[in-house]
Amino acid sequence: MSLSAEAQDARMLSTLPTEIVDDIIEEACRVLDVSSVASITLTSCVFGIHANKARFALLIPHYNEGDSIPHPAKGIRGLANII
Repeated sequence: MSLSAEAQDARMLSTLPTEIVDDIIEEACRVLDVSSVASITLTSCVFGIHANKARFALLIPHYNEGDSIPHPAKGIRGLANII
């Protein structure tokens, strides 16, 4: 009895070291477009963590003259860490 293609892929993925899988997902988040990165978040919670880090890294807080940028940036970093 042979395994289906999906089962073979899942079996191969589970034999890869976690560090390699993490590196692959992080690289994918760096090179893919925004829509593709959003799709990565739907695949698993672990992949979603990497994808959300990449998405939040692209945020640039806007501030008016006289306002301090560290406060909003700190809030965004805190939100990214929660997600």
